[in-house]
Amino acid sequence: MKLLKTSISILITSLLLCGNAFSKPDGDKPPLEIDVNVVNELTNPVPVKNVDPVGRLQDEILMTIASGTTGNSEPVLDVPEGKMAIVKFVSGRTFTTVDSWVSCTVVKMTGGAPIGGEGSHPVIIQKRSRATDYSHEFSQEMEFYVEGGLQAGFSCTMAPAPATDELFILTITAILVDADE
Repeated sequence: MKLLKTSISILITSLLLCGNAFSKPDGDKPPLEIDVNVVNELTNPVPVKNVDPVGRLQDEILMTIASGTTGNSEPVLDVPEGKMAIVKFVSGRTFTTVDSWVSCTVVKMTGGAPIGGEGSHPVIIQKRSRATDYSHEFSQEMEFYVEGGLQAGFSCTMAPAPATDELFILTITAILVDADE
């Protein structure tokens, strides 16, 4: 019992001392002052970097694969010169009325036409539409770079060619950065 009273007494004394230590203003130390002299001459300016927030782009298109054709390509985002778009996420929904194979790819484009070779991302949807399931939703994270002056878009195909126009709703989300980053 005596040990318990001693422990409580030490605890109360410690709390009182700590409380007083935190409540005292620290007026003994002067405020920290540092003089900085920056020389910014016209012939040798101080280098700076644009720290504006990264631009986020998101756009959606309605694409149609016309009856009698097997595919279509549509630009979604125009990338300004001096910038680069990094496509981070794509999503979409296809609506078909026939039993067919549906395939969509994200592509780099110029003047509304896909660029071949390294200008496309692997297929993001490849599904077979059946009589009971004509609607497909898809979404995928990615990292696909589109240089300034180009467009980011979709290229979609169907096989066999549809007898009626088929509708695709497609969305690209990207961030826009300076091309030199």
